[in-house]
Amino acid sequence: MSDPKEINIYSAYNETFFNNAFGMLKLKNIFQNVRGTVSVEQLVKANPDVLIVLNWENNADKVKKALYENPKLSSMKAIKNKQVYAMDYNELFGYSYNTLDGIEQLAKEMYPDQFK
Repeated sequence: MSDPKEINIYSAYNETFFNNAFGMLKLKNIFQNVRGTVSVEQLVKANPDVLIVLNWENNADKVKKALYENPKLSSMKAIKNKQVYAMDYNELFGYSYNTLDGIEQLAKEMYPDQFK
């Protein structure tokens, strides 16, 4: 996201590891039946409780700040309630033992009370 106003949204389609990881953690994927990109309007209309964004360039804080400050997203529950989580792409989807660490990290983000 080079321009903070630029938003590229990709769904975690049903046949992807993303969707499988969400299923392992009992997370509901509202776009599991959507292949490819999702428009900002679709995202706002879906009004998710949580947003999970992938962090490729070690800039999670910048990405989250841009999402929180984007007026197009301001009506969403995930934005209003500060429920945006950035996960390291390579850790979560590196297809190695790191994947287990990534799933554990996502679980800790989603269910912090279970890890006290």
